[in-house]
Amino acid sequence: TALGVVNLIITDLCVFEVKQGGGLVLTELHPGVAVDDVRAKTGAPFDVALKR
Repeated sequence: TALGVVNLIITDLCVFEVKQGGGLVLTELHPGVAVDDVRAKTGAPFDVALKR
Protein backbone atom coordinates (compact mmCIF):
# COMPACT_ATOMS: atom_id res chain seq x y z
CA THR A 1 0.00 0.00 0.00
CA ALA A 2 1.32 3.43 -0.88
CA LEU A 3 1.98 6.13 1.71
CA GLY A 4 -1.15 8.11 2.54
CA VAL A 5 -3.60 5.61 1.02
CA VAL A 6 -4.78 3.88 4.22
CA ASN A 7 -6.74 5.94 6.76
CA LEU A 8 -8.55 3.18 8.70
CA ILE A 9 -7.40 -0.20 10.02
CA ILE A 10 -9.99 -2.70 11.28
CA THR A 11 -8.65 -5.66 13.29
CA ASP A 12 -10.13 -8.52 15.31
CA LEU A 13 -9.70 -6.36 18.43
CA CYS A 14 -10.37 -2.79 17.44
CA VAL A 15 -10.44 0.01 14.89
CA PHE A 16 -7.51 2.37 14.34
CA GLU A 17 -7.51 5.61 12.39
CA VAL A 18 -4.23 6.54 10.74
CA LYS A 19 -3.17 10.12 11.53
CA GLN A 20 -2.49 12.35 8.56
CA GLY A 21 1.14 12.94 9.61
CA GLY A 22 1.64 9.32 10.67
CA GLY A 23 0.78 7.29 13.74
CA LEU A 24 -2.30 5.45 14.92
CA VAL A 25 -5.32 6.40 17.01
CA LEU A 26 -7.43 3.69 18.64
CA THR A 27 -11.02 4.83 18.07
CA GLU A 28 -13.18 1.75 18.73
CA LEU A 29 -12.92 -1.48 20.71
CA HIS A 30 -14.78 -4.64 19.80
CA PRO A 31 -17.02 -6.10 22.55
CA GLY A 32 -15.08 -7.72 25.39
CA VAL A 33 -11.76 -6.10 24.43
CA ALA A 34 -9.92 -3.62 26.68
CA VAL A 35 -7.30 -1.05 25.71
CA ASP A 36 -4.71 -3.08 27.66
CA ASP A 37 -5.51 -6.12 25.48
CA VAL A 38 -4.79 -4.09 22.35
CA ARG A 39 -1.55 -2.65 23.80
CA ALA A 40 -0.36 -6.18 24.71
CA LYS A 41 -0.96 -7.47 21.18
CA THR A 42 0.06 -4.44 19.10
CA GLY A 43 3.68 -3.74 18.24
CA ALA A 44 3.10 -0.15 17.17
CA PRO A 45 2.55 2.77 19.54
CA PHE A 46 -0.88 4.41 19.40
CA ASP A 47 -2.99 7.13 20.99
CA VAL A 48 -6.45 6.44 22.39
CA ALA A 49 -9.51 8.54 21.48
CA LEU A 50 -12.49 6.22 21.82
CA LYS A 51 -15.62 7.41 20.03
CA ARG A 52 -18.06 5.78 22.44
